Amino acid sequence: MPLDKFFGAQTSARPLGVARAAVGIAAFGRAAIQYEILRALFSGDVVRSKPFPWLPDLPHGSIPVFVAIWMLASVSFAFGFRTRLSGGILLACLTYQLVLDQNLDWSNLYFMALVVFLLIVADSGCSFSLDRRFFRQDPEQVSRWTTLLPRLQLSIVYGYSVLLKLNPSFLAGQTIVQATRMPAFLGATWLPTLTAAATVGIEFFLAVGLWVPALRRAAFALGFVLHTAIFFGMDRAHTSTMFTFGLNILAPYVLFLEQAPGSRLVIWDDGCAFCRRWITLFRAFDWLGVHRYEGSSSRDALANAGVTAQEADAEIKLSFDGRILGGFGAIREVLCLLPISFLWAPLLAVPPLPAIGRRLYRRVAERRKCTNVTVPVRR
Repeated sequence: MPLDKFFGAQTSARPLGVARAAVGIAAFGRAAIQYEILRALFSGDVVRSKPFPWLPDLPHGSIPVFVAIWMLASVSFAFGFRTRLSGGILLACLTYQLVLDQNLDWSNLYFMALVVFLLIVADSGCSFSLDRRFFRQDPEQVSRWTTLLPRLQLSIVYGYSVLLKLNPSFLAGQTIVQATRMPAFLGATWLPTLTAAATVGIEFFLAVGLWVPALRRAAFALGFVLHTAIFFGMDRAHTSTMFTFGLNILAPYVLFLEQAPGSRLVIWDDGCAFCRRWITLFRAFDWLGVHRYEGSSSRDALANAGVTAQEADAEIKLSFDGRILGGFGAIREVLCLLPISFLWAPLLAVPPLPAIGRRLYRRVAERRKCTNVTVPVRR
């Protein structure tokens, strides 16, 4: 691709906005964690290791003020209010933490700072933000190359993590036993070694698979499983830290959802009150705007999808890329593109879940109570 086309290509800003909101929430939680850590650091009971002796410490008694600024910047960044200003303040807080003392030089803080910086560069306040609601009238489009940067950073983190883990101690499972809540009797078995090998394999797959469309959904599911397992499996002393880290590292995953807004058509029985409630939920969580929702009374929608009103009334239909899915398959495909479910929805394709899902869908469809109101046919 010529450089002018590469740098001139535009894409929807909505995934960036969703990622920004998640990172802001993670940064808020991290500020709460750092409050106690900073108090311990300045208590005099910790051996200091300042890489830059000229950098001043926080004034006495100002830790609550520093953490409050961090939290306010995180909230403002999450809601997309004066996004670049609040993001800059948040980045300054994170950077100060990283360079203040080597006791605070943690890789998850470093990664959070990098992601915040890249989201500022990418103009993540363009969509899904208060800036959009009150101040901005420009199209919800950003330069596509800016969305590649957080994704590249994510792959670099996974790749670097694999290289760090290629050592005898980790591969033998010693780190797994020490850092997790694995019972002692299991620590003496082959399970720690298997867990270590699986961790390295999954992280290598994530570094590559997220970029391959055919492997992307498997990567989403494995990333979700990996970080959920880390959260529940790590020692309780690190639970809150692993939650903020997991939220921060999973946030850029949404940038790999590149389907254009309105590119998929959902047709549903708009004479059914039960169906209407579910469609209302789908619309509420379809933050990327990928789907268009049309009732079975719309002749234009039926013609575009190539289905009849009777077929759409019998089961929900999803039309995209020349394909038509119905029932549970359509529901699963919609969930695979909703920001709140795209990480775990691919697991619904793992046997025997599809068979169970189809059976449950048919049972619910047979027992649903629909309104008796006739919906006018729309052209």
